[in-house]
Amino acid sequence: MNKSITVTLVGILFLLMGMIMPLASARRENPGKPEVEAAFYDGETYYINAIIVEPAFSNTPRVAQADLYIVDYVTKSPTGTQSPGHPPLVPFAHDHILDSVPGDRDFRALWRVYVVFVFDPSIPLSSIRSESDLLAAITAGKAGGMSNGTPTPGAPPYDANFVFICAVVPAVSA
Repeated sequence: MNKSITVTLVGILFLLMGMIMPLASARRENPGKPEVEAAFYDGETYYINAIIVEPAFSNTPRVAQADLYIVDYVTKSPTGTQSPGHPPLVPFAHDHILDSVPGDRDFRALWRVYVVFVFDPSIPLSSIRSESDLLAAITAGKAGGMSNGTPTPGAPPYDANFVFICAVVPAVSA
């Protein structure tokens, strides 16, 4: 594997850990109140929190998993560009897109994480608010996953091979 691909993969790993670990560590730091973050489903805002982070879940059959997309806006400044509901612990602009919510026939609380990078600077933060919006941005070459270890416009969402249990609710009380 050449050096640039290795460096890119290490960078992606740190990026993923930075997005997931604030959710996971919240349970250990304050067991009574896990960290809550905003997520989008079909244009609506929901809220998620990681309850259990367990690598062994990665071997669970795909039919028992739902898709959670981490959408990283690579063209946005990391400071002051959080979408609503994101804690300040996550220092870069990103959103979460869910493929199902409680009440949907296909809903699963076990989430498989995919990463998509938004490359087009004209796309505002939190403007991709559904799986169909996300797939349209990928098809148009404005976003993409990974190809040969490098974030690439038009590439399919990158499977982070990371699975966790997460609660999803339509509103958060103070």
